[in-house]
Amino acid sequence: MVACKDAVPESFQFVANNEIFTQNPNFNDFDTIVFVDCGDKKMTKFQTENPEILSTEKFKINIDHHPSNDSFGEINFVITNASSAAEMVYFLWKKLRIEFSAQMATSLLLGIYTDTGGFVHQNTTPETYEAAANLVEMGGSVSKISQNVFRSNEFKQLKLWGKVLEELHVTEEGAAIVGVHKNDYLSLGATRQDLAGVVDLINSMPEVQYSVMLSEDDTGKV
Repeated sequence: MVACKDAVPESFQFVANNEIFTQNPNFNDFDTIVFVDCGDKKMTKFQTENPEILSTEKFKINIDHHPSNDSFGEINFVITNASSAAEMVYFLWKKLRIEFSAQMATSLLLGIYTDTGGFVHQNTTPETYEAAANLVEMGGSVSKISQNVFRSNEFKQLKLWGKVLEELHVTEEGAAIVGVHKNDYLSLGATRQDLAGVVDLINSMPEVQYSVMLSEDDTGKV
């Protein structure tokens, strides 16, 4: 079972396995839980309604690349100079001699591509390119990723991006800052997921050192 509090974005549906994905898991059915790409245990978003996932009764495996990770698992596979959790999973599976299907290769390639901003962020390393090249050899499809993630922007999404860019502020220190209210996307028939990709566009400005986007969810939390 694969569990996530958020739904799979429409642009990622081409790699989703809806037969094993759920937003409402029963963690009591499992003794071991693998956390992937959670820079902090609170980022699971399950801990309030399902506090048992972090209890001592569960064996926790923590796979992550964020420096903020506090090693909350019994096994902590945390490499802060890795480009992405997807890259780490690739090398882990390779070490375990797991056979990759084309779908698996495409999924991991998608994770690497999006977390590196298309191999342009500073977290891109020679190991990142090695993993990506091997995943392509195993059937990972760059064309599917490009078509579904970068060439499928709907009208409502582009209108939302326009609203975000209109409110964007750049400080003298080179920080790009913008706040997004839930009414900004609800008024356009969009969702918070439609914000995906706009940060990469903001980061393309040469005068920007880093960007901060504060977005409000459906419940009013930022």
